Order: sequence, then C-alpha cells, then structure tokens
Amino acid sequence: MNTNPLVHKRTAVSRPKRYQLLVTAKGFDGPQKNDQRDIRTPFRRISPDLGENVVVFTEQISFTTHTKPYQRETLQFLLQEPGMASAKKEKKDCKCNPLVWCLCCLCIPCMLAYKIIEWALNMIVRGATLTADTISGSAGKSSTLAFSEGIKIPNSVWNGNTVTIKVPMYHKDDYGQYDGALCFMTKRKSRQVDLLVQLKWVQFSKAKSFKKNCSHVCRPSLNAVQLNITRNDDTYEELSGYDIMEREGLQQSLQFIKDNYDKDKYLPRSHSAMEPPPVKRVHAIYGVNLPTEIGCVYTRQDACLSDNMLQSLYVPDKKAIIGKNTGYRISGGVIMETSKTKQKIWGDREVSGDGTVPYWSLAHSKTWNSAERTVTTKELDKAPHREILADSRFHEAVLDYVCQ
Repeated sequence: MNTNPLVHKRTAVSRPKRYQLLVTAKGFDGPQKNDQRDIRTPFRRISPDLGENVVVFTEQISFTTHTKPYQRETLQFLLQEPGMASAKKEKKDCKCNPLVWCLCCLCIPCMLAYKIIEWALNMIVRGATLTADTISGSAGKSSTLAFSEGIKIPNSVWNGNTVTIKVPMYHKDDYGQYDGALCFMTKRKSRQVDLLVQLKWVQFSKAKSFKKNCSHVCRPSLNAVQLNITRNDDTYEELSGYDIMEREGLQQSLQFIKDNYDKDKYLPRSHSAMEPPPVKRVHAIYGVNLPTEIGCVYTRQDACLSDNMLQSLYVPDKKAIIGKNTGYRISGGVIMETSKTKQKIWGDREVSGDGTVPYWSLAHSKTWNSAERTVTTKELDKAPHREILADSRFHEAVLDYVCQ
C-alpha cells in the first residue's frame, strides 16, 4: 500500500514510520447473529526500497467459518498508525485573521508580543502532545488513519478460488465531509489509497483435519467415558495432546519427546509408566474428592499468522457445555471430574482426584496387586496434591504404616 496520498500533507515529524492493519469480520457466525471479530497485524515499517511511504503486510489472517457459508460475510479494513490522532498535524495554508491585522495596525509592539506568546504556547502544547504521542505509541496504542467500507466476500471465493481484490481505503478526516457553508457546501474529495488483498476459503475436511497420528501411549483408553459435550449445533472430535501439538506446528517439541523419552531404554512413557516397581510391597497415600482437570474442549480461533508474532490456533472453548447428571463439569472449557464422577474402571465408584492428578492415575497402583506384590492404599478426603504433605492425616498414615 502506498500511503503517500494519506500523509503528504503531514509535517515531517508527524509522518508515521510504521503501520498496522485492523481487519474486522462480520456475519461469520450465521445470519441471525450480530457478531464482530477483530484481528490486528503487527506494526510493519515502511519499505524505502519500494517507495517513500509504501508499506507491505505479509500476514495471513485466518477467520474460522461454518462448514457452509451464509453468503453474507463481510470484511472491513482499517489502516492504523502508532500514537494519538490529536498529534498528527498537517500542514495548513496561512489564513489571515482580520482582528490580528487590526491589532497590528494600531500597535506594532502589541502585535509582536501577541505572536511571541502565541508561538511559545504552541511550542509548549505541541511538545507535550508529541511526548504523549510517543509514550502512547510505545505502549502499543494506535489511531485510525484510513478505513474501507464493508467488503462483501465474492461468491467465487466460496467456490474454492483464490481471488485478489482491490480495496479502496479512505482518509478518516475526508470521508463523508463537506466544505463551505449553507447553499455553497460541496462534498470534500476524499484522499484514497488502494489495498490489495488475496482471499481464499479452505473448506473443512475431516479426513485432513483429524489424522489421529498419536503414539499408543497418547491414545484415549477404550474404556474412557464418552462425554456428551455440545455448543449450539457444533460437534467435537476426541483428540490427544499429541494431536493438538501437531496441529499447532510444534514438531520440534514432539521430536524432542521422541528422542529423549520414547527412545529411552527404560521406556518412561510406556513400560516404566505402567508396570509396577520391582518391590514386594507398595503403600500409596493420596488425596481424593477435589475437582480435578481431566481434559479440555478446544475451538479454532481467528488468528493472524505472522513471522514475528506467536499465536495459538486452538484455545479453550468457554462456550462448551456438558450433559447433565454426568458427574463432570466444564469451567472455561476445562473438563473437571468431581466427587460425583463415576469411575468406570473401579465399579462406577463416585470419586475424583486430588485437584491435580485424576483419580484413575492416582489409583493405578491398585492394578499392581498380585501374588508377588502386596498393594495397599490410603485415600484422604479433600487433601490437595501438594498440601497433603502438611496434612496431619498424611503424617499419621505414614507413621501407622512404618510402625506396623
């Protein structure tokens, strides 16, 4: 975008050196909803090699849509600059003030004094304004320089085509303004620049979106409870943490796990994690019956994919709800087991974990009980994961066991 038509009237100190785009989307949540989504790009510096006031935005901005478009979706673009709008001073033509001229003719010394005071006050006010503008810009504040009208997404985009459109951007001080007075008013010619935008719609594909390529350690158990989680008419797919990390592009982190854990000869993520230790007696003491996180419901979020900004594609779905009488609850997208949760692998016993570790993991040591090994457990009601170490019931349980 060549911003010169927008800022050529500015004083040199008022011309911005960097810009950002604010993209507003409407209509993506259905025809009956007055939704609005906003995404900002990072600030981009002007490119001197392309022109004096040319800025290029390379970000890929992604808005989530329904599987079937509603054909009413619109986009609006706003060009923003750092700081406060009041500090953006433009060069103005000199205009004569009749009162000042009369004062000049009557008293030249008075005129000089007036101009000196006026100049001094202007310098003080301008200096304070520029200082506030610099502080505001450094803090990430921005003001709108130009904006577009709402742009309806072309139908050809929804057919799978990549379409480049030219979006007119109008200076905020000119758009819809008139000059003159009464019968002599004329519509002001708005300063305008063009923004080139490439649009593409990627249709949802279940086969491509859900590969379920996690390792056997990550896969949900066949005995896992199937929870009825809904949000309006949306449905959810069951995924592991590996799946989410893979979709977030965290391949290096996944490779680190494989190299340092999966290839470890002691198999910390499989054999060592599941099989009992080589001892004859195990006594486990842990807390129970506190709300404990066991999973999370995620949704795709609108995102700005940039080479200098990190942003998650998936965030907890705070609008998800869970069926009644399940014993589970959802808070902010996080699924919690409670003291009313039926533990399927333990005969539908109603119990939950210690606030940190789920009950099925705490009670896993029970599966080690055999002819070669004696396993006993002590469950302390409402004892939190770390605070249990300061719980007198824990101290008594340890003393009772070692003093047998």
